[in-house]
Amino acid sequence: MNDLEDFEDVDEPTDEPTDAFDPADYDDLAEAVKAAPADRTQDTIDHFDPFVDGGHERQQLANPFRKGDPVMDAAQGRPMVVLDAPNQTVAEWSEANNYDLTGNYANSKFDAVDDEFVVRCAYVSDVRSEPSKDYTFPVSRVRLIDAHHADDGMRVADRVAVDLLERLYGAALDHEHTPTVADVAALVAEAGVDDDVASLGQQLAKAERVSSDE
Repeated sequence: MNDLEDFEDVDEPTDEPTDAFDPADYDDLAEAVKAAPADRTQDTIDHFDPFVDGGHERQQLANPFRKGDPVMDAAQGRPMVVLDAPNQTVAEWSEANNYDLTGNYANSKFDAVDDEFVVRCAYVSDVRSEPSKDYTFPVSRVRLIDAHHADDGMRVADRVAVDLLERLYGAALDHEHTPTVADVAALVAEAGVDDDVASLGQQLAKAERVSSDE
């Protein structure tokens, strides 16, 4: 008897994957990245990124824009400034204002969807006339202008916050009674201010008073 007859036939391996991975089969980014093959990690992230062509998942934990951000209308290439960045979805805004943002022709070019956030802006491309109207867009149509990278600093909203916090901590340091520095810190934490922003405001207030005492 041939020794080979004692063994069962074994299927030859093929180059074709038995289970083709598709990020669209997953409901959220964390699950998809965990299941993705190593060479598919980046395109899986891109699939869920609202700012990447082909990205499908628009729901985020918070609005990616901040008040005061310099931005660009990607449909027209015109610069704008953010007046408000509420945690309000396209669907919620459309219902409240009786206007379908996803049905707007320019917005549809960016595959605007109901569950992405909105951002309210004013065009600032013409210094000869003051803006007379603001516009609300889905975040997918708006691009952040990274002006803060010019000095490796913070975004505009964070700079404003630091300035305000420096004044608040300064007032607490200058007075023996309430509010104390601890009181201000507690309120800032309760308000959800970023730790780095809050810490910088307090440090600047203390540094200014140390230098003035010298």
